[in-house]
Amino acid sequence: MSECFNYHLCLVLQLKFVESLKKVSEEYRAQCHKQQVCVADLEARVQHLEGEAAALRSTLTETENSRQVAINNCNQLRREKEELEELVGANNGEWRPCLCLKDLIPHNFSTSYVLSE
Repeated sequence: MSECFNYHLCLVLQLKFVESLKKVSEEYRAQCHKQQVCVADLEARVQHLEGEAAALRSTLTETENSRQVAINNCNQLRREKEELEELVGANNGEWRPCLCLKDLIPHNFSTSYVLSE
């Protein structure tokens, strides 16, 4: 009887051990599933943020190009201003207007006349 009791006790202990393993296994699977969902969410967020970063890099490049154009325009205007100041300075501070082609052509001149030999 003692032998039968020990055998029965051994079976009960094994059954409890198997049930405990089953419970731990289910908890482990649930935890793994949660982590997989979390990893998928993080990957989606990373992909979204990479897209935003690419858009921001593109905007930054466009802004930098616009800034460079504005700097070049400003530098050109500065050079033109300096040239005008030199012209005014060369005329002892007096402004002398330049003659333009339209000033040399009479008002009643018609461009419809064709010169012939």
